[in-house]
Amino acid sequence: CHRIVGADHVYEGEIENAWFPANPESRFEIITLLDVIEHVRDPRAVLRWAASHLSPGGRLLLVTPQVDSLSRRLMRRWWVHYHVEHLWYFSRTSLTALLEETGFTVSKISPVYKTFSFDYFSSFAKILALRDQCMHPAIPRTFAFLDHIFPGQFRSLPFRFPVGEML
Repeated sequence: CHRIVGADHVYEGEIENAWFPANPESRFEIITLLDVIEHVRDPRAVLRWAASHLSPGGRLLLVTPQVDSLSRRLMRRWWVHYHVEHLWYFSRTSLTALLEETGFTVSKISPVYKTFSFDYFSSFAKILALRDQCMHPAIPRTFAFLDHIFPGQFRSLPFRFPVGEML
């Protein structure tokens, strides 16, 4: 990373201590925390740092698993976003409260959608079922059944699916 963007544009360490020689005022138009906040020890400190380093009118773009999502409710303990490295989980309400507490005005929270095909979902379900049984046991059986009845020409068509994260 240092070689690609330059050492003065890269910081390695805890976010709340970040400093960039190329930006000595440490002011940013946008700060992105994409799949980050759930991994940090102190989300409040990270968000306070972000709020204090945004330029006037600057924006925070944050993506994190949504613990009150439909996918979490349906998949229960097999939810794909349960990972040992995730220290925190947020609902829309708890994330909004934390953002407001740390100086942000929340303009929008929306679900994250990704584009998949039936073939992708089916192969993913099979791999996870074989690897570590980290999903609801009905999912691989459902895809095995659907494999037999789903028409071939539609298997690769893209469709948007909510993945249990919020933006």
